[in-house]
Amino acid sequence: MVSNYKSHQFKITLNEKDISHLVLSIHYADFESIQSDTLKLKLFPNIKPNIKDKIKFSIDGVLMGSFYIASIEYTYKSSYEIECTSIHYASNLRIKKNRSFDKLSYLQILESIAKENNLTPKINFKRMDEIVHIDQINQSDSSLFYQIAKELNLTQSIKNDTLIFLEKNSEKKPVIVIDANDCTSVKLASYAKMVYKSVEVTYQDTQTNALKTIRIGKEDPTLKRSIHSKNDDEAYKRAEGYYKAIESDKRKGSFEMAGRIMYAGTLLRLKGDNEIEGEYVIKKVAHSIDNSGWRMDVEFGG
Repeated sequence: MVSNYKSHQFKITLNEKDISHLVLSIHYADFESIQSDTLKLKLFPNIKPNIKDKIKFSIDGVLMGSFYIASIEYTYKSSYEIECTSIHYASNLRIKKNRSFDKLSYLQILESIAKENNLTPKINFKRMDEIVHIDQINQSDSSLFYQIAKELNLTQSIKNDTLIFLEKNSEKKPVIVIDANDCTSVKLASYAKMVYKSVEVTYQDTQTNALKTIRIGKEDPTLKRSIHSKNDDEAYKRAEGYYKAIESDKRKGSFEMAGRIMYAGTLLRLKGDNEIEGEYVIKKVAHSIDNSGWRMDVEFGG
């Protein structure tokens, strides 16, 4: 099942110049996680693209993403095949740094790093105003983003030059409803992801210098972590984040269907039989567009 691409308007710009008429095929992958979104294009060789050039991709007037050319392959008198990423390859996000953030909230830290990297912050999660101390030792900004998102069990990504941090399951997230009968295929796997059944966090009390331990759960095996924390409350919240992470995503699935506008990170309400019906988070959306139509592969978990 494919969507008739001729009934939709696909627009590709190269440094703000419309080159849609030169496009032979489009492959776009949208990820919920820290992995960079990617765009692969095949073009008639009537225009010469360059590394660092900026590409924008829209469907029916909706901007799907802004990208930077990372690689170019030329076939003599036939085509250019270019690969683009949502993060500029020369970005400072990947440079390792040594510094500390003290007596600042998660929101202040993330907004500060976003400003350094010319990103617009879109940050909204329960603990964003919590005052913390974070050491960034021989660690890149992108790695620090991943660390914070993992510890707090958040959705984190960079899209359209925007740094995004949101709750994984939030009432503020958009919801899309899909009927399994409208898909060409639907698969769902259930598994025992929770190798760990408890979490144990050890930290040093800054007032007494005594080592303290906080545990969530009673059964083994136990995930053990040593952290920096100024008080019991902060340490407990960190432990709670680890515990939520080991409990999440016990089911993963995928479906294929005709192309439509859909975003990774969106809440998915899947309708069908008792085996698959439920609410999930969309992890990845892969669009393929060529002269045979517009197809879409979606991965989800929950």
